[in-house]
Amino acid sequence: MLFARVDALGAKGLHHLVGGSGFRVVDIIAFVLATPVQFLFGFRFYRGSWYSLKQRRANMDLLVALGTSIAYFFSVTLLDAMAFETSSLLITIVLFGKWMETMAKKKTTAGVESLTKLAPRLVTLVSRPPSSQPIYSEPVNAELVSVDDHFQVNPGSSFPLDGAVQAGETTVDESMLTGESWPVRKGPGDAVYAGTVNGSGAVVVRCTASDSDSMLEKIIELVKRAQDSRAPIEAVADKVSATFVPAVLIVALAVIAIWFALIQSPVIPGDWADGEGNVLFSLLFGLSVLIISCPCAFGLATPTVVMMATSIGAQKLGIPYKDGR
Repeated sequence: MLFARVDALGAKGLHHLVGGSGFRVVDIIAFVLATPVQFLFGFRFYRGSWYSLKQRRANMDLLVALGTSIAYFFSVTLLDAMAFETSSLLITIVLFGKWMETMAKKKTTAGVESLTKLAPRLVTLVSRPPSSQPIYSEPVNAELVSVDDHFQVNPGSSFPLDGAVQAGETTVDESMLTGESWPVRKGPGDAVYAGTVNGSGAVVVRCTASDSDSMLEKIIELVKRAQDSRAPIEAVADKVSATFVPAVLIVALAVIAIWFALIQSPVIPGDWADGEGNVLFSLLFGLSVLIISCPCAFGLATPTVVMMATSIGAQKLGIPYKDGR
């Protein structure tokens, strides 16, 4: 793409537009389509570059802004070396990557929210066994239940809170905690946990932990901490990214200087730069370095993987991760 050439009978340069020299229609169309992509959709990269420069740092936004701007203005200056598609495609790819990251975060948030829905929010409070009569005509919110209160759980319902069985016997599906699908038999004195599913019989349970201190809430908090934690590779990526952008800029300038020197020497045939001039010809190679060096993987891949892994592990596999390691 970057080194595409149009026919020698085509456009001679944008500066000839007023003078009456003809242009290929495709050149004008490319200019019209690429301009809003560069300055409208790509505005966020210019803004990010400005903020990073104010903090005396170089980030991925700076690299994208430089690479796409050089490609765009190169094409504006010399339409017979089309690079409009290069700048537009790079902006599109980076924005698509950021969109994928946003979607991954939304799915992760939905995964955590699904964990909170495992435990019902309404609790049927009853008196102490053996009477076990309902205390209120309507169920109450789980947040209002105190330790040592008694509540009843019917077959097929999930336990709203952690507790100990006081009356009745049943089997409980604890797969959301242990990953074991085989039901566990429970009787008086046995512990049950919020979010697990009551199986065969109605039981009266004494609450042993408040709603905010349940095992389920601890798992949810563990998943959230794991998502917010940083994997060791992220620290390495940060260090690499901090030096990567300045290094790329230095290499790009060096490449431009080397090719500029070569094109003026007998080593490189002079007709290689026909139609462009030595400066623009050399600039192409520096632009190539900027374009292929965009560190998208450093900035996007690792955090997204950590978030998705912790969410899927807790939601679908029943495996909560302690941190991002």
